[in-house]
Amino acid sequence: MVISAAAWLSSGDTSQRLGDGLGDRIAGVAPFAGDDDGDPDIEVPETPSEPQGNQTWTLTEGELNERVRNNPDAFSPASDVRIDLGEGTVTVRFRAYGMNGTYHGSLTTRDGVPVVADSTIDGALGFVVGSSQIDDALNREMASVVEEQNVSVQSVHVRPGQMIFGLS
Repeated sequence: MVISAAAWLSSGDTSQRLGDGLGDRIAGVAPFAGDDDGDPDIEVPETPSEPQGNQTWTLTEGELNERVRNNPDAFSPASDVRIDLGEGTVTVRFRAYGMNGTYHGSLTTRDGVPVVADSTIDGALGFVVGSSQIDDALNREMASVVEEQNVSVQSVHVRPGQMIFGLS
């Protein structure tokens, strides 16, 4: 069934069946490469191998997930949110509208605050939930952490299980 659906979607005739542009969008490389909300994409500068700044501060994956558990509505409509930090990436596993989804993004800094960039949501859920919704929730959480710590972030480096912030 999956093979025949994939063959049908990748056939050159798809746009006639689904409407102009939709077939190309579905047959594209990524199931959801962002949203069309008019916001400019964030350009991600090359991440230094080590955090830059005079001092560093670390936020662990556990601390970040505890913050999410304490404020579950922050990621609405997503529920059962679990954040995983890998080498250079932030992965958010969640559930919304009866489907499971996986969000992937990277971090950079803007105006002294870490922000998410280059994000996508895998699978069918990426067509329903825009990655900007998860971006916004993560960005609000990062801004809150920075404000609570009363710091200005010069750089951020994501490693397995932790975010290391270079402070200015």
